[in-house]
Amino acid sequence: MKFVLTGITGVRNRGVEALVVSVTEGLRRQDPGAEVTFTTPWLEYDAVRDTGARAMADAFRKIDKSKKSLPRRLAKSILRPRQEPDHESFRAIRDADAVVALGGDVFSSDYNSLEIHLDPLRYARAHGVPTAMLGHSIGPFKEDLEKQMWSEEAHLARLITVRESKSLNYVVNDCGISKDRVKLTSDPAFLLATSEPACTDRMLAHLGLPGGTPFVALAISQGITAFRQIDSAQHLQTWLKLCRMITDDLGYSVLLVPHVQDNVAPNDDRILATQMLRQLNFDPRVRLAGADFSARELKAMISRSVFFVAERMHAGIAGLSTGVPGLLVSYSVKAEGITADLFSGENRARCCITLDRFMDAEVACAAAREVHSNRSEISRQLHERLPAVKAAADENYRLLVASLR
Repeated sequence: MKFVLTGITGVRNRGVEALVVSVTEGLRRQDPGAEVTFTTPWLEYDAVRDTGARAMADAFRKIDKSKKSLPRRLAKSILRPRQEPDHESFRAIRDADAVVALGGDVFSSDYNSLEIHLDPLRYARAHGVPTAMLGHSIGPFKEDLEKQMWSEEAHLARLITVRESKSLNYVVNDCGISKDRVKLTSDPAFLLATSEPACTDRMLAHLGLPGGTPFVALAISQGITAFRQIDSAQHLQTWLKLCRMITDDLGYSVLLVPHVQDNVAPNDDRILATQMLRQLNFDPRVRLAGADFSARELKAMISRSVFFVAERMHAGIAGLSTGVPGLLVSYSVKAEGITADLFSGENRARCCITLDRFMDAEVACAAAREVHSNRSEISRQLHERLPAVKAAADENYRLLVASLR
């Protein structure tokens, strides 16, 4: 079968790369001959990454639309052009057996890009191609119009899977999608393989963390200050205080993990990481994984940490999926939803902190200490839950292929 993956914002975001790689491998477990292509606005870079899928330029992002366009008027301009578009991504969608929307949390009001991610699904349906939404956190939508636009597509999709219960409840109770049509699975990246152990040893040694060096992984986010309009100076100070607490009080080294290495400066985590290095006077106990590492390689490094603190969701999943205790900083439904499903009892609250609370450096440090103090219990609970979570991640592909037969 031929699959086109949409919702891809570029694999410079290693979380996006983790989704592309995981979904491509999952589809081929169901159909070894599957042809997988993904649309991207950053073709020059994404085409040379080893994702297992073929990258092609995303034509939909070049279509100029007014935000004031009504959904039906917008759909008409996209779906019924005067001449059939000859761009590669239009042709690939028309020729596909299914168009599968990924992106994790792109169907929300968080990034002002909802229509961009709905357009390929509209186009596919107009040409009789089945659509699916795979492994998402959905909403909440700030405007009724956004909810209406998403719901119209969801009602017509062949399959919808969500990665946590909060989204399931929202989709069913607030968006009016029948519970029979949406399935609870888990994030595809729970199944992403790490790099080989020997390679991981060499990477860490190269970064100044040779075998046996205990360290804490910090997945900082440059983009969060823009997305949530928070004070960047205060945000930096929280991370600096947290870093000093880990090195000076707990006695560990620190590995800064820039999980998004964007070519758009406000969303490039290396900028914040480098600011931290300068402010810490290039403390040799603080290292930066700033090379062009893959999602697998970064996951492998995070898997060796004592614990992690992550603002980037898929950096957190890299740790959780390998049994590493951690603290996820929540600014949307995704972190709260995933930790609520993964943990029970006090660990639900221990492993997730809202961004507002995290911005108080004392609160952030206390929360990290709490994870550290309870790391054995958190890890034990993770290892108990992970087999079911990984099985649920694999269910995405069985359900998808079954829906197309």
